[in-house]
Amino acid sequence: VPTQVYYRIPGYVTISKGKYRLGSADKYYGEGQVTVTPVDNPVISSDPSAELASGAIDIQQMTDDGIEIIPLIDVTSISELPEGYKLSYKYVLSGNQDMSDAKAGDAGFESNVVSVSRDKFYETYKQVFGAGSEKNTVYWGVQAFYTYDGATYNVSGDDNCIKQGSVEVTPLAVPLHLGTPNTSQDWKPETSQWLVKVGTTDVYRGFSYFGGQYGGKFTDDFTGSTVWYGLDGDVVIDENGVVTGKISSSSGNNILEGSSPALYWMEVDMEALTFKMTPIESFGLIGSATPGGWDAETKLEASADMLKWTATVGLKDGELKFRANNAWAISLGSSASDLQFDGGNLPSPGEGNYVVTLSLGKIPYTATYEAR
Repeated sequence: VPTQVYYRIPGYVTISKGKYRLGSADKYYGEGQVTVTPVDNPVISSDPSAELASGAIDIQQMTDDGIEIIPLIDVTSISELPEGYKLSYKYVLSGNQDMSDAKAGDAGFESNVVSVSRDKFYETYKQVFGAGSEKNTVYWGVQAFYTYDGATYNVSGDDNCIKQGSVEVTPLAVPLHLGTPNTSQDWKPETSQWLVKVGTTDVYRGFSYFGGQYGGKFTDDFTGSTVWYGLDGDVVIDENGVVTGKISSSSGNNILEGSSPALYWMEVDMEALTFKMTPIESFGLIGSATPGGWDAETKLEASADMLKWTATVGLKDGELKFRANNAWAISLGSSASDLQFDGGNLPSPGEGNYVVTLSLGKIPYTATYEAR
């Protein structure tokens, strides 16, 4: 029901860390009234997905079968949102039914199915249970939010979830990521750049700023049971600077010891225990939406650690991609919020001038367009 709301405005001054009211306790610097019409929360009803309703997720089997996406719930009805409102979701995982140790992860919403990638589900699972091979009962829930005018509101109800349930999860026998700790980032596996497992293969790939006085290694987990893989034998460096070699968990030798830190596109085969590191010297933006079309790329400038690349560029409608070393061997596309190696063309953000930023420090790799 529309309601008259009366307001008044006190004044304050902040000095150092203190905040002080101006004037007396009944001093105000403005007052008025406004008519407020409340907006009903969107009504959301849902059913658990067939996968979770079946009561078991064998993460290892999902890896073998090449399954990448776990549907969490089917959203069966959503009341129409007022203009300017947006819905979003996230899932939570817990080891306890009361959700007392819940850890939150992001979830996507598409075609009335809230889903999560297998990799992200398992990363959230490890935050609750840590690394290990034992099967665990996982309590899950999906929360819903709407955003309007910069503010976000939980519309999941009193229990904070639009749907909850439990499932048995069998952990992975192999890691979903490899860490790349090295001298350039103080040898911390958990904050190093990650290499991502490619589908059902034993190959991991990704970008890493790597090297320094004592070089670096690969690691297979970041939760206390880390295995470190060092250089087995010597590296081979070809005329293009591409580094190849073998690794072993029993080797204490560092890779590229005494080298200058640089950004590499890395490919590691954990079955063959081999690696290949291609140095990244440049990144460019190319496509029908860019000034040079598909014939000439627009160069991006690198940050000091080469994990952010930026350019101010005029774009038009069309498509674009990011590529390294002025060639197509290493390119990124598909989605600006989750860039994929050799992915499809990206849609232009629209005609205008933008500061384009490519971020490679964390998974997923992302691209942003800031209008100027």
